[in-house]
Amino acid sequence: FLFGTPAAMGRRNRLRIKRDGADPPAKKARLEASKMMPDCEEDWSKWVYDSDVWTKYYKDQKVVAEEEWDKFKAAFAEPLPTVIRFNPCHYQTPEHIETFEALEKEGGEGAPFRLKWAESISAWQFSMERRQIRKNSEFKSLKKYLHQQEIRGALSRQEAVSMIPPLFLGVEPHHRVLDLCAAPGSKTTQLLEAMNVNCPEPGLMPDTRGVIVANDLDFKRANLLTHQVQRIKVKNCLVMNMDAQYWPWLYNEENDEEVLQYDRILCDVPCTGDGTLRKNPVIWKTWKVTDGLAMHFRQAAILGRGLEQLAVGGRLVYSTCSMNPMENESVVASALM
Repeated sequence: FLFGTPAAMGRRNRLRIKRDGADPPAKKARLEASKMMPDCEEDWSKWVYDSDVWTKYYKDQKVVAEEEWDKFKAAFAEPLPTVIRFNPCHYQTPEHIETFEALEKEGGEGAPFRLKWAESISAWQFSMERRQIRKNSEFKSLKKYLHQQEIRGALSRQEAVSMIPPLFLGVEPHHRVLDLCAAPGSKTTQLLEAMNVNCPEPGLMPDTRGVIVANDLDFKRANLLTHQVQRIKVKNCLVMNMDAQYWPWLYNEENDEEVLQYDRILCDVPCTGDGTLRKNPVIWKTWKVTDGLAMHFRQAAILGRGLEQLAVGGRLVYSTCSMNPMENESVVASALM
């Protein structure tokens, strides 16, 4: 594993990265608001699941049909289920899958079930949310099991919707992959598992020619990313710590005129995160229209840089944790113009 930082930068670039690395206004507002909200670890039912500003904005955007609005909004107050993904190259994975299949067949309250649309990555969902598993003594053994197997690299806890962008990338063992905004690393580990899925037998890594370059701007988050990559015990990953907007051109050391480009690129860009209301209800209290506008230009710059790094015939996936058209459709439209 290599952990890199941009070594030879001028003073202007260092200052620019420091400025861009600061917490965005939306994040600071959520941190302040969280101090005034009830302690969700003790009683998360006290959170406020409504915002007049949010409601008006998204109704005006017509993100769903009028007759579906109430159902759409109510979904954000529902508990977020716990989802895990098994590492296909861990030596205990076949045993874990056999156990989970038996539990699913047995049924009963709290029994896991396999996500049919994600069978290629062996993802399983529990009806309980993470806070229930953490705080309820009834799930003490499950909590211990998940913790132990996650440390061993046998599984990863990841939201179901977070698994979709890597699936669209369609990574293959020979690909050169760039994950521009990778931390905390759940999507990166999923991509690594997809690249190394053809292991000769559980517990043995295949001879993979591909590589994944995983980057994040925040130094602490990049360290967390490194830990996540090491946890699943793969070798073909390089972790970087720099601003994705200014990702450098790399050249073949044997031919300094040959620019290295990538077969697959994931741009899971920084965003306002209002698509995570089910696990971050404090956003209801802090959400503002201007948050999405403030993020738009940075997101567009990262996407533009990603497209410049993409090889001919390659594939780039752009994703956010937001529903705001200014952070999604508008950014993609600006790249296509």
